Amino acid sequence: MTKSAFTSEAPKVLRAIKFGPVASDNLTPDQHTKLVNHLFKLLKRDENRLSQRRGDMRAIESDLLGLVLPEGTDTERRQKRDEGTSVSVPDAIYPFGWFTLQQFTSELMAIVMPVEAPYAVVTGAAQQGMADKITRGFRHQGVMFDHRNNVQAAMFDTLALDCGVLFYEWDKIASPAVDKSLAGVLSVNPLETAGLHMRHADPYNVSWDPHVTVKNLARHGEFVAEFAPQSPFSLRRDVFTGKCFLDDDTLAALENECASDVRTENFGPVVQKGGMGAYWRYYTPEISKSRALAHQAWGTRVAQVDFTGLFTEVNSAVTDNRDLVHVTRMLVRLRPSEWGLANRGLGKRAGKEAPFEIWEIRMAGPGIISYAAPVSTKVDLLPVSVASMNFNKAPGRSFRFGDHAAQLGLLASTILNMTKRAMRKGLEGGVTVYNSKVIPLERLDDMSGGRLPANMMRHDDDLRRHVMQLSDTPDVNGRIGDAVALQDLLKSIFPTNSQPAMAGLDRATTYQAQAVLMTGMRSLIYYATLVDGQILVPSRFHLQHQNLLNRTTLNYVDERTQQALEVSAQEMEASQFMLVQAQ
Repeated sequence: MTKSAFTSEAPKVLRAIKFGPVASDNLTPDQHTKLVNHLFKLLKRDENRLSQRRGDMRAIESDLLGLVLPEGTDTERRQKRDEGTSVSVPDAIYPFGWFTLQQFTSELMAIVMPVEAPYAVVTGAAQQGMADKITRGFRHQGVMFDHRNNVQAAMFDTLALDCGVLFYEWDKIASPAVDKSLAGVLSVNPLETAGLHMRHADPYNVSWDPHVTVKNLARHGEFVAEFAPQSPFSLRRDVFTGKCFLDDDTLAALENECASDVRTENFGPVVQKGGMGAYWRYYTPEISKSRALAHQAWGTRVAQVDFTGLFTEVNSAVTDNRDLVHVTRMLVRLRPSEWGLANRGLGKRAGKEAPFEIWEIRMAGPGIISYAAPVSTKVDLLPVSVASMNFNKAPGRSFRFGDHAAQLGLLASTILNMTKRAMRKGLEGGVTVYNSKVIPLERLDDMSGGRLPANMMRHDDDLRRHVMQLSDTPDVNGRIGDAVALQDLLKSIFPTNSQPAMAGLDRATTYQAQAVLMTGMRSLIYYATLVDGQILVPSRFHLQHQNLLNRTTLNYVDERTQQALEVSAQEMEASQFMLVQAQ
């Protein structure tokens, strides 16, 4: 990390800062400074642990999916391959562990979030038809808001990096409907589908209250923060969606600073002159060296400023973080009247006795509040889930699957690299010792040719006196089998294909099928239980609760009748349905 990722002092703004849609939603300069200083202090709490988590994740992904920098003769081979004059392959890390964890994630997803029935709804015995309708409605909502990809990305991060994060946000998305007029003319009417957005977050850029365990974060944590750099265009678009209340002057100042190669001391009409040098970019995203090298070698040819590429569902093509405004989104428990956010009529004593509320606060640039609003959950839970495969243990004892998968993958890579070296050395005849004045073999690009130059003008004698070939080719017989055995060992540690174990059970009794399932997949069920309890149980709870809280109407298409149908909020409430909390 840099010397310090966060400053300890808020920028001194010159005028009131608007944070909400109502005319009175303003913070005086003193209130703004006080609140931002409080938020910075919260972020400072987790700075050391965030640095430690990032270091662990970088080490894991460097071993899981990294590059071996060529040296010696491998450098020459790499150069020739880039020039198109050679096909010799230099050493590399083969992503056995990465592929195995991807397969392991898919195996667990088939258990905790099956494709056929990702949401199981139960109601009274007389309302099974309504349960089926609600299930179909939730499936449509899941498709519109991409639940499956986000859940799978968080699950893979949990397994590989020991940190998977999901945020739960109520959102709206365009969902046009096709109608037919009385004249038989088809027309498209713009509509909106409201629903729960389960948004996967990059674990490198998430910070939370270090004073609570991961499993108690949603219920007892004081804050969760996400560092999300945005383009100036994205910020201006947020103004129209009600997620940003910065005025045009502030947005223009942020945009000008992003476009400038040199950071100025003056931040226009918003921040006190001479104060920008100390406050610009209180948060700096880091670039994983292994990830940058991987992107340079495979496909995108660009380095990334955030960590949303190879290990997550979004592939960012941002090449320079100077083009971005650094935005921090925080979910914080606080008394709004104490910070000038609400209930300004309360006295000082009454304000301190007011209940704590959950607020979403966003800070842009050097720490200017751009948005603040209460989060209406009604259940006093932070709308976030953070998962770890050892969620009840201290961080020092954390067990990371990615670490162990990487070690076995590195051993397999070493075996294959040594096999490649032996093959190359064998093709080239082992070690050759020669008199370069008589036989200048160094002039040859390829030692496997049938013609060799020799200078016999000065040495008219037996050529065998000037060259000697030694066969020191390592014995690599069976080494490929060892690499295959390591891959099989990986698959036994992380079960990746349990379906064949169930083959042939179509004629078995229920008891026999259950016996095979319990004996053959016990470890898989254990891992699935850990992931389900930390990711899917909160997801199902928020899906049910947010739909009832926001009184939405579920839209879906009946596959049998090919008709667009809907379930009203009143029908859902009357059915007293419940999502099955564990599969």
